[in-house]
Parts: sequence; C-alpha cells; structure tokens
Amino acid sequence: MCRNRAIAFLIINVIVFSLTACAELSSRITPNTDLKQYETYFVVRHVKDIRLIDEIIRDEMIRLGLKVQSGTIGQKPPGIDVIVTYEDRWAWDMTTYMLSLTIDFRDARSNVLLATGQSYRPSLERKSPQEMAREVLESILKKANISQDAAVISKTMTAGPKEAAITDVSLREKPIDKLTANDINDMLLKYGFFEASINSSGSFHNTLVDNNDGTVRDSTTGLLWQKSGSSKPLNHSNSIKYIKSLNAKSFAGYSDWRMPTLEELASLLEKDNMDGVHIDSVFDNKQVRCWSADGPGTSETSSNFNGAWVLDYTYGKARKAIWPKRKLSAWMDMYIVLPDNYVKAVCSVNN
Repeated sequence: MCRNRAIAFLIINVIVFSLTACAELSSRITPNTDLKQYETYFVVRHVKDIRLIDEIIRDEMIRLGLKVQSGTIGQKPPGIDVIVTYEDRWAWDMTTYMLSLTIDFRDARSNVLLATGQSYRPSLERKSPQEMAREVLESILKKANISQDAAVISKTMTAGPKEAAITDVSLREKPIDKLTANDINDMLLKYGFFEASINSSGSFHNTLVDNNDGTVRDSTTGLLWQKSGSSKPLNHSNSIKYIKSLNAKSFAGYSDWRMPTLEELASLLEKDNMDGVHIDSVFDNKQVRCWSADGPGTSETSSNFNGAWVLDYTYGKARKAIWPKRKLSAWMDMYIVLPDNYVKAVCSVNN
C-alpha cells in the first residue's frame, strides 16, 4: 500500500512539474566553429516519425534562407555539408503537445557536433511544433552570427515590388502526388507569389473581374474561380463530391470545375491582409483554408493516413492536411492535421 502511494505521489509530482515549470530556450555553438562555411543541410527523419518533425524543421530552415533537404539517412544526397538530427518529447494535458525539441547540427563528414539547441515548454506555455522549431533554429543561427546572412539570402531570392501587369501566365493544372517543400519554394520564387514563410516580399499581379454570377475571372492566368466556395469546411472525400455537384448542375454555365493545384491557389495570395485574409476583397473571405489537388507524397503518410496540401489564406502560407484512411484508435487522433477545409473550385477559360 505504501509503495503504491509513493508511486502515485511521484506521478503527481511529475505532472505538476510539467504543468508549472518555466519555459526554457537554449543553444550552443561548438568553440572554433564557423557555420558560415557550410552551405547544404540534410534533416534526418526518424524511421517511426509520422508527426513529420523533420519536414517542420526543414521548412523552417528554408524560411531562414538555408539550402536544406530532408528524408531518411538512406535518402541523403551526396555533397551534403551538415546533418541535422532532432529529439522530440511529448506530454499530455487534455491534449497531446510537444514538451521539448532538441536540434543538433553535425558535420556530415566527421560527425562532429557543430551546434545544438533546445526548446522546453510545459503545458501552460506550450507552442506548436513549428513555433518551437523556429525558435530553436533562430537561436542557433543568432549565436552563430549568420541570422542576418540568412535574411539576405532569403531577400535576394524573393520577387521585387509590383510592376506592370503580367499577361498569359500559364499555371500547372495537373495534380502532383509528391509535391515537396522544395518544389513549393521553387514555384513561389518562379512566379513571385507571396507566401508568409518563404517569400514574404513576393507580389503577383492578378487581373480580377467579378462576373456577378458567383465567379471571378483572372485574365492574367486564364482561370475562372468561384467567388466563394463551399459553405463549410469539408473532409477530403466530401470535397471531391462537392466538385462533382458543381459540374452536375453546370455552375455558372461550366461543367469542368476541378480542385485547384497549390500553384493556382497560391496565385491568389495577397501580401496585404485584407479583412483578415491574404486574398483580394473581390472574393468571399469565408473560405480561409482551401484544399488543393496536390499531395505531399508517401513520406508524409503511412499505411494509416492520407495527405494533401492546403492553402491557408489567414496566415498566407501552404500547409499540410493529414487524415486517416479508416477509423483509428482514439489515441492516434493526435496525428490528424487539418482534416476539414473549404473548397474553392477553378476551371480554365480563354482570356
């Protein structure tokens, strides 16, 4: 009896500590290490990591202007300068949250530790995995005195201010099942699309006309958009049914409506936040997060999950949606991300 009480007391103390301890952020650069001499990075994915922490770290490093890829160690391409590894710890307080995240930089040739950083956040000061990865990486780069250099790199890659209107821009309409973060980065820079994390200086000139029939035409891209979209967020299966219903009734006189690619959705992003969303005010601002036809690839999913890219107009950025292929145990709900989103259908028309 006494032993059980002691165990119970210990568990209670651990829980109380995790709830009340203060948040901590630390980083350290190995003496005589100059991170500026390294150019390419590779984030190594844990074999059983279905929370996509490696992708989160990679995306944040791309946002900081670094050249980075991710995958399993067997997918590491030749010529990589720095191996990035991580350790994530999770806790539960009504919902599961990330308790700590440690990120290490190691020389790819010698395996010598170059830098390390950690974020610890108890329940009352919890942050998202993206925010924790961001603060760790920014702390490391700041101590390495390369945060300004990274900002310069990012700035030189972004598009300049709006100039004369672009005409006849042909965007990809064929879906890609394995659209990577690097693919998205290249796409944003190619067209100069705004994206809050990757291309915050981007600016693309649309030529939008309200047809007063529930559609908006963009003469720049030759695309016809729904002015609004679905009246509520839908799961992926119902979003496909929604598109079919538009075609069945020939919405606005067209029967070739489809789910837009991420590239097409990104063309509508506006740098300025209008009425709480980064999209032109000619559109209904209710459809704040929209499905795309593109998938993040098998590395984002498992035998239990599907995935797709969505465009979040509230935050002005691309995000990943992950949902189960079939009903799962309740404890696996923690892996589900953005399962319900709006639909803003598109079809191609001649300018």
